[in-house]
Amino acid sequence: MPVDRHTFVEMVRTEPIESAMFTALPAVLAIVQLVNSALTELSYLVSVSFAVVLVGYAWLVTSYSVARFRRRRLDGLV
Repeated sequence: MPVDRHTFVEMVRTEPIESAMFTALPAVLAIVQLVNSALTELSYLVSVSFAVVLVGYAWLVTSYSVARFRRRRLDGLV
Protein backbone atom coordinates (compact mmCIF):
# COMPACT_ATOMS: atom_id res chain seq x y z
CA MET A 1 0.00 0.00 0.00
CA PRO A 2 1.68 3.23 -1.10
CA VAL A 3 1.79 6.09 1.35
CA ASP A 4 -0.35 9.03 0.28
CA ARG A 5 2.10 11.94 0.03
CA HIS A 6 -0.52 14.60 0.84
CA THR A 7 -1.64 12.74 3.95
CA PHE A 8 1.98 12.24 5.01
CA VAL A 9 2.76 15.96 4.65
CA GLU A 10 -0.38 16.83 6.59
CA MET A 11 0.60 14.37 9.33
CA VAL A 12 4.07 15.92 9.56
CA ARG A 13 2.55 19.39 9.90
CA THR A 14 0.09 18.21 12.56
CA GLU A 15 2.45 15.94 14.54
CA PRO A 16 6.02 17.04 13.73
CA ILE A 17 7.81 15.47 16.70
CA GLU A 18 6.19 12.06 16.38
CA SER A 19 6.71 12.06 12.60
CA ALA A 20 10.39 12.96 12.93
CA MET A 21 10.91 10.40 15.67
CA PHE A 22 9.46 7.52 13.63
CA THR A 23 10.50 8.58 10.12
CA ALA A 24 13.75 10.54 10.16
CA LEU A 25 15.42 9.35 13.34
CA PRO A 26 15.85 5.68 12.29
CA ALA A 27 17.31 6.76 8.94
CA VAL A 28 19.77 9.11 10.65
CA LEU A 29 20.68 6.39 13.12
CA ALA A 30 21.33 3.97 10.24
CA ILE A 31 23.66 6.48 8.55
CA VAL A 32 25.49 7.13 11.81
CA GLN A 33 25.94 3.39 12.31
CA LEU A 34 27.37 3.00 8.80
CA VAL A 35 29.81 5.86 9.40
CA ASN A 36 30.72 4.41 12.79
CA SER A 37 31.46 1.03 11.25
CA ALA A 38 33.69 2.66 8.65
CA LEU A 39 35.62 4.58 11.30
CA THR A 40 35.99 1.73 13.79
CA GLU A 41 36.47 -1.06 11.24
CA LEU A 42 33.41 -2.93 12.45
CA SER A 43 32.13 -5.68 10.19
CA TYR A 44 30.15 -4.21 7.31
CA LEU A 45 27.78 -7.15 7.44
CA VAL A 46 26.67 -6.12 10.93
CA SER A 47 26.29 -2.42 10.13
CA VAL A 48 24.51 -2.93 6.80
CA SER A 49 22.14 -5.44 8.40
CA PHE A 50 21.42 -2.96 11.18
CA ALA A 51 20.80 -0.18 8.65
CA VAL A 52 18.43 -2.33 6.58
CA VAL A 53 16.44 -3.29 9.66
CA LEU A 54 16.17 0.35 10.76
CA VAL A 55 15.03 1.54 7.34
CA GLY A 56 12.46 -1.26 7.23
CA TYR A 57 11.28 -0.29 10.69
CA ALA A 58 10.96 3.36 9.65
CA TRP A 59 8.95 2.39 6.57
CA LEU A 60 6.63 0.12 8.55
CA VAL A 61 6.02 2.58 11.38
CA THR A 62 5.52 5.47 8.96
CA SER A 63 2.90 3.49 7.04
CA TYR A 64 1.16 2.64 10.30
CA SER A 65 1.29 6.27 11.45
CA VAL A 66 -0.21 7.53 8.20
CA ALA A 67 -3.03 4.97 8.44
CA ARG A 68 -3.66 5.94 12.07
CA PHE A 69 -3.65 9.63 11.12
CA ARG A 70 -6.19 9.01 8.34
CA ARG A 71 -8.46 7.17 10.75
CA ARG A 72 -8.20 9.88 13.39
CA ARG A 73 -8.96 12.50 10.73
CA LEU A 74 -12.04 10.56 9.57
CA ASP A 75 -13.22 10.24 13.18
CA GLY A 76 -12.83 14.00 13.60
CA LEU A 77 -10.11 13.76 16.24
CA VAL A 78 -7.55 15.77 14.25
